[in-house]
Amino acid sequence: MTEQSRPAETATGRSAGTPVGAPTGTSAGTAGGTAGGTAGATSKPRTVPTELAALAMGVTQATIRKWASRGKLTRHGGPRRAEYDLDELFALARRGEIE
Repeated sequence: MTEQSRPAETATGRSAGTPVGAPTGTSAGTAGGTAGGTAGATSKPRTVPTELAALAMGVTQATIRKWASRGKLTRHGGPRRAEYDLDELFALARRGEIE
């Protein structure tokens, strides 16, 4: 891309034609996206650490780990940092499968 064909950027790093509320790196009004920048089921899960998952569900961290070991929740993250998908946690609560 040549310098002349690149859109001008403002001091915030946004293209001059991009609305202030639009996420950086995407164009406003693109088809297929949803409000908030999520792209549906194929998007990367919004994960939180065990402590925040327990807080969101109103249970202990041990309960979150127990649900993961029983297959009620999918554990994300690395070997030393467990994380859980917020949407999966909320779906579990909606189904009434919490203790």
